[in-house]
Amino acid sequence: MATTCTINITFTDDTTTNQQKWITFSEKHPNYPDWGETVLVCDDKSNIFIARHLFGEFGVKWYNETNFECIKSSIVAWMPLPKPYEVD
Repeated sequence: MATTCTINITFTDDTTTNQQKWITFSEKHPNYPDWGETVLVCDDKSNIFIARHLFGEFGVKWYNETNFECIKSSIVAWMPLPKPYEVD
């Protein structure tokens, strides 16, 4: 039996008042992250995954970093991972 976990995430940058923004895809400007870079992705059902994309013979595939399974839903946006927490 598969277990599903839903996480609501809001990221802010302490140095500015701006929130990190999702980067969307389009046919003309796909705006992919760097090859193999681990990022947050959002699918067409508003599920969020920590994932990386890899190019293969069938095009771009997204892989879940938790279990390295191919994400079968349609990825519509991504954003860089937040910077790690640092103790002052």
